[in-house]
Amino acid sequence: MRIDVVYYSPTDDDANEPAEAEPVLVMANGAVIWTVQNSGASGATQSFVYTATAPTNLSWSAPGWDGDESIGVGATSMTTTPPPQPPPPQLTTQQKQRYQRYSVLATQFAIVFSGAGTFGAAPPQIRFGLWATGVLSGYTAYYLNQLARDPIDPDYTDIVMPAAYPIPPGGTCLTKVTTALGNLAELADAASMSYNREQGAIQPGDPNWTGQQAQAMLSYAGQVDALLQNFRATTRCLPVRLSPTTGGAVTASDIAAFLTEIATNGLPPEAMAALTAEGVTDPNDVANFIAAITTADPVLVATAFNALMGPRPRAHYWQALLQAMPLQ
Repeated sequence: MRIDVVYYSPTDDDANEPAEAEPVLVMANGAVIWTVQNSGASGATQSFVYTATAPTNLSWSAPGWDGDESIGVGATSMTTTPPPQPPPPQLTTQQKQRYQRYSVLATQFAIVFSGAGTFGAAPPQIRFGLWATGVLSGYTAYYLNQLARDPIDPDYTDIVMPAAYPIPPGGTCLTKVTTALGNLAELADAASMSYNREQGAIQPGDPNWTGQQAQAMLSYAGQVDALLQNFRATTRCLPVRLSPTTGGAVTASDIAAFLTEIATNGLPPEAMAALTAEGVTDPNDVANFIAAITTADPVLVATAFNALMGPRPRAHYWQALLQAMPLQ
């Protein structure tokens, strides 16, 4: 609001004016917000802008007034409605559906890479690398699924930084694919945590941390989207691994035999070494990894296997995979 005061005393009334310094005190809820001195000029208006953030009682007094001054006080509302703030960034329904879709895909790929050493004569180092790639694909599946959800994280004053996963040696192509999966896992994790912390900052109405978490989330999610878009092209270099029974495309029977072997005899040594290298050491986490492998649909995994490592051309395997893959 704008407060206007007209305060003067003609010199023909008092030759000592306006030097007597008898102030007018303007108060808000009893506290002085403005001290006004005699202007010495007839009709001169002195103005002051005051911003009230709560209901306010305005008043004024002239404690030294001796009757030879002229005083007029008025207030004019200057209230304006600020433009509405844009809502904080959110993940779109389409993004969440895409993350959920690729989470299901990554689950199948975890089994594909885990079993790839069984198909074709792969040396121990490559089998270790394939199992490690399978573990990272499992991480990717988990964190993409988390990103498709939006639980609230109250720890919103901390910006998460992506944590890198170790990339085992496995040849140029496998290293490139493994690196892409490791980046996907760490960025999806960071995007998920940033998104949840943004929701945590929205609840108490903290615009500063809402904005910072939203900026981090948009950055990480954008990188996840780019990696997902390019992942199919990244995997084109993977070598062909044929069915050990038919010499052609891998079949559901091949996958079922591999899953039965794991369920019966547990993970091979190179698999346990890969799990340890990627930080999976808790027995419960190892058991969950085995359960995710052995409860998979052999038909869906075989289709995913051939999309990544089947006989070329592989486009029809990809089409069949995307058509058959359920969105859970």
